[in-house]
Amino acid sequence: MLERLELRTALDQAVKEHQFVLHYQPIVDLETGVPLGFEALVRWNHPTRGMIAPGHFIEVAEESGLIVPMGRMVLQQALATAGRWQRSSAPGALRYMSVNVSARQFRTPASSRRCGRCCTPRASTCSTCRSTC
Repeated sequence: MLERLELRTALDQAVKEHQFVLHYQPIVDLETGVPLGFEALVRWNHPTRGMIAPGHFIEVAEESGLIVPMGRMVLQQALATAGRWQRSSAPGALRYMSVNVSARQFRTPASSRRCGRCCTPRASTCSTCRSTC
């Protein structure tokens, strides 16, 4: 119990200090070897423990509600990266960016409205998301 409470406190600090980073895993066409898109994978860059995989903190983030601001940061960062990559590559080269979104985020009315505004097939930048998140 004490360990979960300490994790909850550390997660709260991590959200405030933007300690989450994304790693991008390519999604590749197996026949051609051409990357079609990427999946954004969140990691917690803890100041003393280093990189922490989501299996060690997502459950507590869900229970505490911290998943909502954390998810907002992840979505903003992934969309900003996708926009940069689209602008610097050939048209149509980057087809999509996959981002895992918590069910709790979708139950938050403001989050689902935000996602609907900035996560459209034509969204190539994060400008809309940044201004409303």
